[in-house]
Amino acid sequence: MQRFRVQTLKNSFRTLNQFFSGNKNRIFLAGSANNHTQYFKPFLYRICYIVDIDKACVPGNDTLLLHKSSINNISRPLKKGAVSMERQFDPKHMHRLDSPERRKILPPEEILNKLNVKKGDVFIDIGCGTGYFSIPASKIVGQKGKVFAFDTSVEMINELNGSISENKIKNITVMQSLKYKLPIPDCTGTLALASSVLHEVEDGKSLLMEIYRVLCTEGRLCVIEWQKKETPEGPPIVHKLDPAEVRRAVEEAGFRFEISYTIGDFFIAYTAIKQ
Repeated sequence: MQRFRVQTLKNSFRTLNQFFSGNKNRIFLAGSANNHTQYFKPFLYRICYIVDIDKACVPGNDTLLLHKSSINNISRPLKKGAVSMERQFDPKHMHRLDSPERRKILPPEEILNKLNVKKGDVFIDIGCGTGYFSIPASKIVGQKGKVFAFDTSVEMINELNGSISENKIKNITVMQSLKYKLPIPDCTGTLALASSVLHEVEDGKSLLMEIYRVLCTEGRLCVIEWQKKETPEGPPIVHKLDPAEVRRAVEEAGFRFEISYTIGDFFIAYTAIKQ
């Protein structure tokens, strides 16, 4: 926890800018910051909660409390069905998504083989990024199969479309999606993959229900997430999901949970079936 006098901070836009840009975790405000909203408007995209000073039991009426999200029970109050607070991957770091280091800790071909992706499958890749799973999946499903690759980021979509064009791939359709809406009909896919996606959205259950909609009956779901522990790479531990949270959200979305298994030292996969 860090305390700053509101008067000190509000007098210096530069001080505010330095603080907010220097703290990568979510920020929590309490106190008379509520009365100085105009000073914090440029930074509201970084602020998750504004707490009443009396309820927060903070002494003084001109204290701004900044809680860094290292305090797990404060930074992640989950409502039923909500898997995590929002934290989206920045497209400017897209080069990290297909690095030799990542292929060692998250080998795409090996993972797809374990999921028993086969010729003729209709593979749905949610949060496809640069095509880390979409491109190898397209080779497995073959010309009788199909890959639908979705991302909310235009930059990611453009990058993947460039790779598809360069490699003359014919069986991948790339589309921009909304956070909780995939632009394809009901009962389209035979297998859906959401890799490192669930921890980025606020309402994981809504996303899983949308995936349920677009899968055929007996269609399979695979969710891949970071293991909930400190790791040299990946999101902060407070953004990583507890296995019980993931299983609960999957089942509440209508799926029949199958198994979970670790992928190397950093990731964990969850599989389920549409009933």
